[in-house]
Amino acid sequence: MMEFGKRDIAILGLSLAFALVYTYCLQYGLYPSKPFIKGPVILLLALFAFLNTEGRTRLLLTLALILSSVGDIFLALPPSYFVHGLISFLIAHLFYIALFLRFRRPALTAKDGLVAAGLALYGIGLVAFLYPSLGPMTVPVCVYAAVLLGMGFTSSLSRFPLPLLFIGALIFISSDSGIAINKFIGAGEWLGYATWSTYVVAQYLITLSVVKYGKQ
Repeated sequence: MMEFGKRDIAILGLSLAFALVYTYCLQYGLYPSKPFIKGPVILLLALFAFLNTEGRTRLLLTLALILSSVGDIFLALPPSYFVHGLISFLIAHLFYIALFLRFRRPALTAKDGLVAAGLALYGIGLVAFLYPSLGPMTVPVCVYAAVLLGMGFTSSLSRFPLPLLFIGALIFISSDSGIAINKFIGAGEWLGYATWSTYVVAQYLITLSVVKYGKQ
């Protein structure tokens, strides 16, 4: 059982408070203060990670979370900043991949092959579904999808507590899939609520899993 001090509880509580306020404000679309409500959610989680890890783990996890927060801010701005958000999250996933590979298991198993095949099939299916609507965004979306699925696969190879970490990575993939579907096809306001809530859950699961491993 992971134990948190008052400082950690305060940081996580404030992060969740911002997350709840932002969830409520989703109904209002774009508004001037939107980035200032959305950005602190994962930025505070980055502070929590920084204070509860050390060494290269601290560097990689904190940077992944900070870049995620930057991506959140870009996605809270007008649609012209979507690519900026995409790039921010792509780099964040690269830091996650580096972190997971740093703590990878010594040998691959048949189960790893099944995970890789499953993720590849999912990615191909998603891109095929989105393809008619992607237009000039086809290549960026395909590159991002490959990196995102790479993050999911490398999470399954790590020595961090499973299935906590892997579940978080899979939820992250589903959340980003929802964002892509809403962006390029459209699915209604409900999907915005679903992608935001699952995204926050995913980031928390990944972060808490890494912190838990570091405290063992």
